[in-house]
Amino acid sequence: MRNGQKSACAINAFVHDGAPIIIFGDGAIIWGKNEFEPLANGAIDAAICPLSGALIILGDDGKLRKINSKGIVTNFGGDYGFADILIANQKRGLFCISASRKVFVIKNNGDILFEFTPPMSPNSVAFDVSGNNLAVGHGKGVSLYDLKTNEDAIELPASGGICGLTFSPDLCFLVAATNEPGLIGWRLHDGVAFKMAGYPSKPTGFSWYDNGKKLLTSGGPVGVSWPFIGPNGPMGTNAETFETRRQIVTKVATAKNLVALGYADGGVDLCDIATQHSVHIGGPEFDPHAEFNPRKGEARISALAISQNGKIGTWGAEDGKWGIWEN
Repeated sequence: MRNGQKSACAINAFVHDGAPIIIFGDGAIIWGKNEFEPLANGAIDAAICPLSGALIILGDDGKLRKINSKGIVTNFGGDYGFADILIANQKRGLFCISASRKVFVIKNNGDILFEFTPPMSPNSVAFDVSGNNLAVGHGKGVSLYDLKTNEDAIELPASGGICGLTFSPDLCFLVAATNEPGLIGWRLHDGVAFKMAGYPSKPTGFSWYDNGKKLLTSGGPVGVSWPFIGPNGPMGTNAETFETRRQIVTKVATAKNLVALGYADGGVDLCDIATQHSVHIGGPEFDPHAEFNPRKGEARISALAISQNGKIGTWGAEDGKWGIWEN
């Protein structure tokens, strides 16, 4: 187990080809046993390149840069100005960038494939697993774009605005986090909407597990898992919970039989799904006698990832603390 301290917030984390990766806001990167110095233009977001396995970094200047595991940096794509979100779709080799009022879908060579202008400024984006559909969240709801036909977007209205999105792996459901806070969802074949309420904080962290039949979310004082079994998904059902400490969950990750929970106090715990036995793997130990304040969270976990086999994981916090564990 390794841990350390950087001078900027952790913005994203991955485990790729067996190597843990953490990216920080000043552009510093931890990649396996290597640590790279901050990039000149910092980092707003990052994604794994589907073709090369390199990191694609969205900088403070709105430009994309590619960095490989040896720390070699090259330019990638154009200048997107005030951009704040970067995601990738592994199957089709596409990227999506949210920049001011626009959303760009970019090919693996950096060329723009589509350019969209949703009804309001986008604040969240998500590809489906196939890479054929793109959901864009904004103040009026969700705009759903078909990347095969490039037809007009399907508009899914939602009050409170959208701050997070995820498609179910079977492409049957779209789930969105709202600013209210809470979750809303749509059954995609007929547009039936449903709500998943009871959150004290915005549930912007998602992780599908159990072959896509369950969705683990952040936003509660416990890890909250919703069943997506059958044609109605979570409609009319109760959520399962994973509790390891009394704090707000800010990030989640899953692999095989394990649930990783990152908390607002900077702690990270690993929980066995079957037994619900948990172990502490990072940040401060939980103090059961400490006062529980759900709004406090200066050191909250802001990045969390675990390998598919559950043996390697990594986390980073808003105050720059980070850690890597191996089972």
